[in-house]
Amino acid sequence: MKPRFFPIVSVLLLNLLLAGCISPIKREPMTPIHLYSLGQSWNVKPQVPPRNPQPFGIRIFETSSAIKRRMLYRTSPVEVGYYEYNRWVEPPNEILTRAFIEALGTSRLFSEVGRAEEVPPAARILSGSLERFEEDRTTEPTSAVVEMRLELRKRRSGRIIWSEKISARQPLEGSSSRDFALAMDKAVHTLLDRATSNIASALAPKK
Repeated sequence: MKPRFFPIVSVLLLNLLLAGCISPIKREPMTPIHLYSLGQSWNVKPQVPPRNPQPFGIRIFETSSAIKRRMLYRTSPVEVGYYEYNRWVEPPNEILTRAFIEALGTSRLFSEVGRAEEVPPAARILSGSLERFEEDRTTEPTSAVVEMRLELRKRRSGRIIWSEKISARQPLEGSSSRDFALAMDKAVHTLLDRATSNIASALAPKK
């Protein structure tokens, strides 16, 4: 019968490990993920309400998979990277959808504002896509840039009332991801003010 060495070898290895002769495998501590949120309030300046304000619905904005939760930075017209350990708390297209609902709700332009599936059939419908939501390092100073393509239609007929590509840019006050988030917050507020004003103009009675 052949002698069995495995139990003996196992005991020897265990004794060496306990004695400190063999170091256990050391795992590097995990780098924590830092999460950033935007705006606690998305109020905009009141606009002149139309004579017969109607309900207003917003469809969740579309966006690319790269934008969802990643904090992106642009280093050239064709090169985009992302912060490895910094992310948005929620996808930016969802942030913008909620921001537009709140901003247009305070604008006094409509009788009620909500998601498209929640408002009456007579509502106007806003849809679109979030195309840029990034830290732009290609120019000086480095800036937070948000850019959207928006389209306003009559719900029943589908007729386009207004469409526009709209953007906002806010310089960073520092070089950290926190500075990026703070600048993006201001850029989104600027974009909301511009979009609300342009929608109000599109809905104003034609002279």
